[in-house]
Amino acid sequence: MLDTLRSIDHNIFYWFNNHLVGNYHWLDLIWKFLAVYLIYLVPLGLVAAWFFVKNEKNHKTMLAAFFTGAVAWQVVAAFIGSLHYRMRPFTSLAGAQEVVFHVPTYSFPSDHASFLAGITVYFYFAGYKKVGNIMLITTFLICFSRIVTGLHWPSDIFAGWIVGTLVAWIFWLLRKPIDKWILSPILWVLRKIKIA
Repeated sequence: MLDTLRSIDHNIFYWFNNHLVGNYHWLDLIWKFLAVYLIYLVPLGLVAAWFFVKNEKNHKTMLAAFFTGAVAWQVVAAFIGSLHYRMRPFTSLAGAQEVVFHVPTYSFPSDHASFLAGITVYFYFAGYKKVGNIMLITTFLICFSRIVTGLHWPSDIFAGWIVGTLVAWIFWLLRKPIDKWILSPILWVLRKIKIA
């Protein structure tokens, strides 16, 4: 069973990597931008939206979504990665075309997918469908490009999505105590220093 799943993982990766990388320099630059740099626009977009909206509910939702993504990435995904080290495709497979230089850290689960899925799913739970749709498109572009460029196996991305979704679901269920003990105090401090 595991061998079959591993074979499917390898075949999907090889197909995308062999067909979409190394043929055109301009396309490789696009994959590199999507895989490495696009994610930085997410916190920048949240910060811009923070100052654009002047609504406590919106501020709390943005804080909760970012907090969800951060916990999915820095706590849950990091813990799973410490238990199961899996090499990235570009370090473990002969013939993989490398576009992006990356330190050979753990591959499973994907930190990017965990972080982005946590934010995306929380926005959907909170009823922010337009923001959720924008995040979903951004998440898809980043995650797909990280498979294409050999930074992740497809199953790494899938596992990251599971992590982010579960954390978002738990945070949504616990939104009232999280609001009381975390979000409200943070928002109070931000108001005092004129940031909210």
